[in-house]
Amino acid sequence: MKMLLLLKMLRIRTQAELLTLFVLTAASVRGDFVEPQEPVTYLRSPTDSPTRLPCQYKVEGEAQVVQVTWSKELPDGTEEMIILAHFTEGQKSFGPYASRVKFESLEPTKNSALIIISTQESDEGSYTCKISTFPDGNFERGVELTVWTLPISSVDPLVVVEGQLYGVVAT
Repeated sequence: MKMLLLLKMLRIRTQAELLTLFVLTAASVRGDFVEPQEPVTYLRSPTDSPTRLPCQYKVEGEAQVVQVTWSKELPDGTEEMIILAHFTEGQKSFGPYASRVKFESLEPTKNSALIIISTQESDEGSYTCKISTFPDGNFERGVELTVWTLPISSVDPLVVVEGQLYGVVAT
């Protein structure tokens, strides 16, 4: 009924026009990111704590997520692979990240958020979550992570006695 009303409103006269409208409508129906919704997300995390980098893509129709890849941009501009999940081949983490990262979900093709188990200063940087779907193609989101460190401070007690010569007691 709605399609008939839409056709009347648009006054489509030929089958070719109808077919074009159908193809354009079908092409516009595809999945989208649930989180993060923006192309780049900015996060802050303290050292020595877990950090969650969000990434979740929801497919539409017959499409399916076949692979998820997380990578980090190195200072020279190249990308270093961190972890990937394939819908039939399972998961694999790489290099120095092998024991430090994991997917938040047991089904990373449904929820692809990355967990850095114990964040280090060296984890600061630009991360990319790449989603490969069939048949819709590839999509990605970026996460900029800033790592905070707690200041180390100590104060040694100093007794100040009235009448003594002055000196520095605090800086």
